[in-house]
Amino acid sequence: MTDFTYSCYLSDLAVRKEYQKQGIGKKLILLTKERLGDQCMLLLVSAPAAVNFYSRIGMDVVQNTFITKRAI
Repeated sequence: MTDFTYSCYLSDLAVRKEYQKQGIGKKLILLTKERLGDQCMLLLVSAPAAVNFYSRIGMDVVQNTFITKRAI
């Protein structure tokens, strides 16, 4: 979801286990960023198991994020 100007929320980036570690996730994010341009930030909420992946590809961890969890 994006306004193509200020921010883009990237939801549910997933690569099947057998295809991981081939650069697919990194390439999908690169293509998304190219489409958005340099002035639009990319935001996402990481699954716990993927936190290290996003750090490794150069994304910053931010501390000023807030959430209201959905009802289960």
